[in-house]
Parts: sequence; C-alpha cells; structure tokens
Amino acid sequence: MELYNEDGTLYSTTPYVNDMLNGEKTVYEANAIKDYTEVYKDDQLEGPEKKYDPNGALAYQILFEDDDPASYTYLGADGKLVPAISITGGNGPVKSYFQNGKLSREGSYTDGVKNGTTEIYYANGQLRSVDNMAYGVSEGLYQNYAEDGKLQLDYIYKTDNATGIGREYYKNGKLKKEVTFINGINNGPTKYFDENGKLIKTLWYYYGKLMAVKNEK
Repeated sequence: MELYNEDGTLYSTTPYVNDMLNGEKTVYEANAIKDYTEVYKDDQLEGPEKKYDPNGALAYQILFEDDDPASYTYLGADGKLVPAISITGGNGPVKSYFQNGKLSREGSYTDGVKNGTTEIYYANGQLRSVDNMAYGVSEGLYQNYAEDGKLQLDYIYKTDNATGIGREYYKNGKLKKEVTFINGINNGPTKYFDENGKLIKTLWYYYGKLMAVKNEK
C-alpha cells in the first residue's frame, strides 16, 4: 500500500498481509529520500527500526521484539554498528550518534513507549525535530527543522490530538500553511501562503466539515 502527501509525492510504502502489517514499512521525506523503516509482524513491531539522515547516513537503529524496544545501536567511528545497548524491559534512555560523532537522538522509553522529550538531530549537528510524549501519547510541542536551522513545522498536541494553531513553513522560513484545530479536527480557518508569505487561499472548517473557500486575488 502506498500513501501520498498533499503535493502528490510518495509518503510511505506499507506491506499488508491478511489485513495486517507484515514486512518492512518505509517512510519518505521530500524527493523520495528515505526517512525511516520499520519491520512488522501481524501488526506489531518485530525487528529493526532504522532512522536516516537526508544524506543517507544511518542515525540509529532500534530493535523491537513483540512491539517493545529491546535494544539500540548506531555506527561507530569505524563504520560498524556498536554493540547493542539494552533497553531493559522497555525502560531506559536512548542516546545515539552518527558515525561522525555528532548526536543523532536523545530520549527515553517507559514501559515500551516513548515518554518525555525526544530530540532528533541531523548529521551536521542541527536539531531536526523535537516532540513530547506522555507514556506514548503526544502531549505538548512538536517541531521540525530544516538542516539550516529554519523552523519547518510547529504543532501543539493534547492527548494525542493537534490543538490550537499549527504552522508549516517553506525552506526559506516563510509561512506556508496555518491550520486551526480542536481535538485533532480542523475547526476554523486553514490558510495557505505563497513562498513570499502572501496569503493565497483560506478554507473555513466547522468541526471537520469544509464550509467555505476563499481564493485571494
């Protein structure tokens, strides 16, 4: 099964067997650049999850067993995976590095799920994303950054649902999209801007139902 972004670019390839996830799922960044892969067996994570830098470098690898994180590893300076570091009972910190020695990820698991703040980095040392989880549930700020440090996405979550105003940005730092949420549902204006920051279109929603569209001249 293939999923696509709003602009028509490939977002992910997901294998299904007997209506369940079985095999390797791949998620892509823009321009078909591989972001991460996960291995599933009967809808559960079973095998290595691999995260990549946009330049193709491995950021880290987490081994899942029965849907729980069991251990992690990353490339050492010699280009080989360091000995697996145990995540005992699905509890503990994960702090990994790129082959060049720069930090690639810092966060922690509790009872097999993400808990607290997780930060992901680019191979150049720049912060790539930050998200906050409360025992596997998105709770608080989620942000993505470009390799040059410009903010690309800024959302706030409450009990796993986007809330308030979420913003997305072009690579040049200009506002691209502004969405208003309530409990994860579009409610209010969704505004689209061109790469110069000019408003070009507004969609009005009422609890997920599109009510009106206004195109700017």
